[in-house]
Amino acid sequence: DAIRTGIRKMSESVKNIEGAWVKEQKVVVKKGEVDEYRVTMKVTFIVK
Repeated sequence: DAIRTGIRKMSESVKNIEGAWVKEQKVVVKKGEVDEYRVTMKVTFIVK
């Protein structure tokens, strides 16, 4: 879900996204439950 959200948000301002490389994944835990997912990724896109 964090990957989809990141790509969706980036595609609002960057066009021609071709792919992404996920470097790191982590979760934030609150009260013993997973509260949110976070990713660090590099996104590739074509400049026209």
